[in-house]
Amino acid sequence: MAKVSILMNCYNSEAYLKEAIDSVINQTYQDWEIIFWDNQSTDSSAKIAKSYNDKRIKYYYAPQHTSLYQGRNSALTYCGGEYLAFLDCDDLWMDTKLEKQVDIFKNNEKIVLIHTNTIFFNSDINKEKIANKKPLSSGYIFEDVVKKYNFSLETVIVKMSTIKRNKLNFGKDFNMIGDRDFLTTICYYGEVYYIDEILGKWRIHSDNFSKVLHITYPKELKYMYLRFKKRFKNKFTKEMRLNIYNEIIFRDALNMFYQSGIEVRKKINKIPFYNLKGFILRLLSYFPMKISLKILQLLKGL
Repeated sequence: MAKVSILMNCYNSEAYLKEAIDSVINQTYQDWEIIFWDNQSTDSSAKIAKSYNDKRIKYYYAPQHTSLYQGRNSALTYCGGEYLAFLDCDDLWMDTKLEKQVDIFKNNEKIVLIHTNTIFFNSDINKEKIANKKPLSSGYIFEDVVKKYNFSLETVIVKMSTIKRNKLNFGKDFNMIGDRDFLTTICYYGEVYYIDEILGKWRIHSDNFSKVLHITYPKELKYMYLRFKKRFKNKFTKEMRLNIYNEIIFRDALNMFYQSGIEVRKKINKIPFYNLKGFILRLLSYFPMKISLKILQLLKGL
């Protein structure tokens, strides 16, 4: 049985799929398996995945097309490794990623999750940026992660025993932030270790920013809030709850840019004036919508 199970969800991902799989094949650490979950692709994704003469690449065809997180849960049942890593079909790994992470797990039993620095890149316009300019914290940082989630999924590896022991899974009703809910929950059960080295690459697409402004985003935050409240009880402190509440208001206000600046200001008045994000939205609410959205996109990055 492989030491590391790599969960790879696929739906019509032919454009970058070979590049992603090759980045696993090229790892200096070779004791891995890819659990390739094909969510009923209609392009050549299946052909590409099956073209590798490597028994470690295990192809599964979904019996029905589902949401991303239902697919993740289905794939998770086939993952038999001691550790679980994630690689979506358009992202990449540096050659030493798994080797360095597995070595750290060997030396500290308290660690449940390891992540690294990464590069956000847009190959269409040849732009990229480093995700974290400064080192992130390590240790028991559950409260910090609730307040500010900053994991990039392709860099993460987690201890499978933590998942099984606590019967963790992806919330099937999520469409956008299921990874955040899942990984934040894992942090509750142990320590996090951050490797301040670029060991992954996350591909930017044209729809990334549209997800930030998606009307269902604040609804998913509310769903995550309720899941945290039920699971963590009094460990889900007032400060944590307030932080997520402010984020929900902020996301609602972002969506209101399509209505009017007045509606944005009405919504944003529910959070403190000194909140930096709130202040920026208040300022932008006085600009024409097209200009405000362009500025927001520039602030977001690539």
